[in-house]
Amino acid sequence: MADIVKQILAKPIQLSDQVVKAADEASSFKQECAEVKAKTEKLAGLLRQAARASSDLYERPTRRIIDDTEQMLDKAFSLVLKCRGNGIMKRVFTIIPAAAFRKMSAQLENSISDVSWLLRVSAPAEDRGDAGYLGLPPIAANEPILCLIWEQIALLHTGSLEDRSDAAASLVSLARDNDRYTKLIIEEGGVGPLLKLLKEGKPEGQENAARALGLLGRDPESVEHMIHGGACSVFGKVLKEGPMKVQAVVAWATSELVSNHPKCQDMFAQHNAIRLLVGHLAFETVQEHSKYAIVNNKATSIHHALVLAKENPLSKAVDDDHTSIPHPTGKQMPNQMHSVVVNSMANPPKKSTTLHSKAAGAVVKPPCNLHQHQNSTSKTRELEDSATKSQMKAMAARALWKLAKGNSTICKSITESRALLCFAVLIDKGNEEVRYNSAMALMEITAVAEQDADLRRSAFKPNSPACKAVVDQVLKIIEIADSELLIPCMRTIGNLARTFRATESRMIGPLVKLLDEREPEVTGEAAVALTKFACTENYLHKDHSRSIIEAGGGKHLVQLAYFGESGVQIPALELLCYIALNVPDSEQLAKDEVLAVLEWASKQSWSTREACSYGGRVKAQVTTEVPVKVVKESKKQEEGIVVNKFKPKDPYTGRCLLNTRITGDDAPGETWHIVFTTQGEVPYREGQSIGVIPEGIDKNGKPHKLRLYSIASSAIGDFGDSKTVRAFPPLTSDLKPGDEAKITGPVGKEMLMPKDPNATIIMLATGTGIAPFRSFLWKMFFEEHEDYKFNGLAWLFLGVPTSSSLLYKEEFEKMKEKNPENFRLDFAVSREQTNDKGEKMYIQTRMAEYAQELWELLKKDNTFVYMCGLKGMEKGIDWLEYKKQLKRSEQWNVEVY
Repeated sequence: MADIVKQILAKPIQLSDQVVKAADEASSFKQECAEVKAKTEKLAGLLRQAARASSDLYERPTRRIIDDTEQMLDKAFSLVLKCRGNGIMKRVFTIIPAAAFRKMSAQLENSISDVSWLLRVSAPAEDRGDAGYLGLPPIAANEPILCLIWEQIALLHTGSLEDRSDAAASLVSLARDNDRYTKLIIEEGGVGPLLKLLKEGKPEGQENAARALGLLGRDPESVEHMIHGGACSVFGKVLKEGPMKVQAVVAWATSELVSNHPKCQDMFAQHNAIRLLVGHLAFETVQEHSKYAIVNNKATSIHHALVLAKENPLSKAVDDDHTSIPHPTGKQMPNQMHSVVVNSMANPPKKSTTLHSKAAGAVVKPPCNLHQHQNSTSKTRELEDSATKSQMKAMAARALWKLAKGNSTICKSITESRALLCFAVLIDKGNEEVRYNSAMALMEITAVAEQDADLRRSAFKPNSPACKAVVDQVLKIIEIADSELLIPCMRTIGNLARTFRATESRMIGPLVKLLDEREPEVTGEAAVALTKFACTENYLHKDHSRSIIEAGGGKHLVQLAYFGESGVQIPALELLCYIALNVPDSEQLAKDEVLAVLEWASKQSWSTREACSYGGRVKAQVTTEVPVKVVKESKKQEEGIVVNKFKPKDPYTGRCLLNTRITGDDAPGETWHIVFTTQGEVPYREGQSIGVIPEGIDKNGKPHKLRLYSIASSAIGDFGDSKTVRAFPPLTSDLKPGDEAKITGPVGKEMLMPKDPNATIIMLATGTGIAPFRSFLWKMFFEEHEDYKFNGLAWLFLGVPTSSSLLYKEEFEKMKEKNPENFRLDFAVSREQTNDKGEKMYIQTRMAEYAQELWELLKKDNTFVYMCGLKGMEKGIDWLEYKKQLKRSEQWNVEVY
């Protein structure tokens, strides 16, 4: 370092001497040159002082300050050279502005201040004077935070242990502020002195250093820099020998670095981080084990060590003192979980592991030394307060969680120790943070085991005490179902799905119960976990599928497929497909009408290709394997319906007959009512849709794509001749009568009218979602049919933002006037109306006014609910209680866009 700094300083010192010499030879601007000379001499003295103290200088600011000083001296030398007398002609043609010397004088002053600050900041704290206040050097005037970072890092280099601790605490505060400060701290060389302080400082300073290092590792590049700086070895040393409070912070810092740069997992593992962290986890949780102990390198096996210990009288005394495993909570009676741990510890694995020495000629020390080392370490740890011990366990669990994520080798190391037993005990007895980190660690380990068959077979054998302890504790959390540990525990059980025997179905029931959970996240995770039991990758998928059906999973899944939120519907549908494929002859699934659900789901836009494929396989298998006992008859007008007569590749070319805007000028958007002539070639039913392919190109210069629109006219059309169709295609608002339009379809069965002419039909619409309901109402009240006369109740709720957005208002009011007993009409105008509480009048707000009446109607077998409008509309209406009563097929119909 000293040699590098001397090389940096050599040129500016030489330049300063040249400036002084040139100033002495000046023949013009002598007074100004004399001033430059005086300041240059002062600067040269400071530079020589810096050269003598080169070994103590802080390199990062030294480079920046000396580079700026060198550039300034070069300019000063050029300026002074112009003042030398080299002939009258040169003097005549050399023009030196008076401001040049003022500017140069200011720059010299700045350089003097910069170098003076550099000398002060590099000096020991006790030699700085002015109560340690260093001021702001001119070089950092535009970035004061850089100066502060330099000062703190310099203190880490030269300060006392107390000063270094304070400097580390300041860097912690800066690193918490934003990412840019952390980058500056790393770029300015803060990692090295922080690691040195962590290794050699007092406990408070070590804590601050570890916390700063954890905060600095926010991205892979920063973590990589710290790894190259030796962070792994320093962390390992502290985890082995440091005070417990410091070890807890180091464990946290380890988790942060690994979380932000998973590729460094193996580097920490190579420095014994796994063994040391498990040791902290096992302390006062289970009996100390050879895998946790810090063992000297020696060429002997565990069996050999036990033989030697038997021959050693000291060893016998120790064994007599530790014949029973202490309970982690003191004198409490041991519970079932602790008994499992005790039994496991009493029956260690039969497989022996040999520990080899690094050198062939290593001297083997007597085993008593190992016991003495362990006893001294244990006594030191036992003196710590309970809060520190809990924090250590929480951070050790967190570090193991992050280290285990996606890493088979590390997971194997963890599972070969007693860590699984520790996690089970800590989930049961630890504080909130310890329990959460332990649950997350188990989740990550089992996630790796799910993909790694060797790890799964070795670590999670069904008869393994560790596996039993983990499963018992995780299942206990799932059964309680009221904890933030619920989701990681469900994932853990799902990850272990392939390890359970066919007879072990106790985990199926609690998961099935969670399918009826109100929180979508919990319901979705329960469905995903159960899918791992029922999927074909699980050898016992048929047995588990029967258990799911017996636990009542079918009815819950049907309800979720119909009414669940988007994040729940797809996993529920996938699980439903699996159990239907695995148990195709289930009478319970037939009662739950699973096939109808899958057929319905295959037509929905949100259903995945895989789900549709599963649905097709289920349909084929059920058709071929299960005798049809009852043929279900649709309650809708499906007989003779035509679907997809005209396809996108071969559309029907119709003509525009009418195109008129039906919203007011002040409406938020435009809606155009367009009538197409089809000459009777596009037969459709009320509630179906057609596709319209607009002419021309879109904003990207490509042809317009097909878009579906609900038909707003009845089957015979507004003119009663079955030759026209009405719709609201917004991209065709510029169509003129006579213009051609490409039409596809008709499509859809979801919104077809009920067959029953005495049915109660509740229609919920927003905006242009009114289209299918206009077709319903025209058939009911404006048309006469020999085979259909509506005698039931039609109740329309229409929600819009403004009155000018109400579509077909006059038509509906006329219908109500002519049929007051059969038609009810309610508008919800959100920007103009409010309820009694002053809330905006949305469609759900209007319906709440009739909640009791609607509830009574929904109890009837012939009540049908139709909903059409913007996507998200269904979520705004709290139909949860109503949905539970609408389990009958075809009574709940939704079409959103």
